[in-house]
Order: sequence, then structure tokens, then C-alpha cells
Amino acid sequence: MKLEIKGATIEHGGEEKIRKALAALAEDPHAPREVSVKFTLHIHNEFPKHLYKGKHEIVVHDEKAEEAARADGFGKFVPAADEEEVAE
Repeated sequence: MKLEIKGATIEHGGEEKIRKALAALAEDPHAPREVSVKFTLHIHNEFPKHLYKGKHEIVVHDEKAEEAARADGFGKFVPAADEEEVAE
């Protein structure tokens, strides 16, 4: 049984609980017709997003602001290389 709702995942044991309830109902028309299961919900929010340029950080709240920041040289965080690592 696969849940087809983006961002919702049935918790462990929920699918088996549903299968057992359906099997019981198939055998007995007076079996309970309701079952409770829990779902985990997750929504990935693209913004706000932190962008970096050297030691400077800015927060953008939409695509237009992100494009402008990237045009100005901001991007993903890149840790500074240690002098010892550069010497190797």
C-alpha cells in the first residue's frame, strides 16, 4: 500500500493496521470501519535561503532576490581552506 500524497509518510505499522482492518471487514460486515493511523508530514521550503560570499552572508526570500545575489557573487557556503591544506 503506497500513500500517494507528496510530503506525507505513513508511520511504521500503519499500513499493516489498515490491511488487518480491511481483512476483518471482508470477513465480517459488522467489523469496525474506521482505523486510526499516524502520518509524518514534511514540506521543503525553498526560501528563505542563506547565500555567502567570503565572510559575508545574506538571506534571500524569493527567486528574484536570489538571482540578484548570485549575479553579485553570492552562492553556497564554501569553508576557507587552511594554510596547511593549501601547502600540501
